[in-house]
Amino acid sequence: MYCPICQTPSSQFLAYNRRPKARCPGCRSLERHRRQVKEGLELGVLPIKAGKRILHAAPEGFLRRFLSPEALYHTMDLHSRPGVMFEADLCKLPFPDNSYDIVWASHVLEHIEDVDRAIAEVFRVLDVGGVAMLDVPISSGPSRRVQPAKLNHHHYWQPGQDWPERYRKAGFQVAPFKGISALFCFKACASLERLWSSLQ
Repeated sequence: MYCPICQTPSSQFLAYNRRPKARCPGCRSLERHRRQVKEGLELGVLPIKAGKRILHAAPEGFLRRFLSPEALYHTMDLHSRPGVMFEADLCKLPFPDNSYDIVWASHVLEHIEDVDRAIAEVFRVLDVGGVAMLDVPISSGPSRRVQPAKLNHHHYWQPGQDWPERYRKAGFQVAPFKGISALFCFKACASLERLWSSLQ
């Protein structure tokens, strides 16, 4: 076993936040990042082909090195910081329709109050045949809105097992969901329809 991002052996992984072997010492990734990359490789989304257009929301530096070698790579976040190219709101993206082949947003949507609008914006800027990686922390129960007085880590939502239905309502096809899977969403075209059928 090894880290799919930097190839560090899993025997060297470090404890993090009371979780054993959670953090890779090579690239600093956590379990969710390695799961996203592993499932992306299994689905054929990764590695990203040369010339593909990718929008990385709230970008993690170690993933940037993995995602961007030959891609047209853009980053955005609500607040300006090193490594962010566009200061923008995911609910109102300043990009034309069909601008990107891949949108990557890891643990972002649970922080957005008007989450359905954000999902619709991702769908709008994603080109036909494109893929959005919209992973969120999934709980065992149904999704629920977090009361403002109880906001935890600035979360507006506690996503649950029904969360993928939000993506489907926006027009996405969602890769088979296994409860804690990374959430890869497809803006369908003929080739992706065939991929989808093969995954059922």
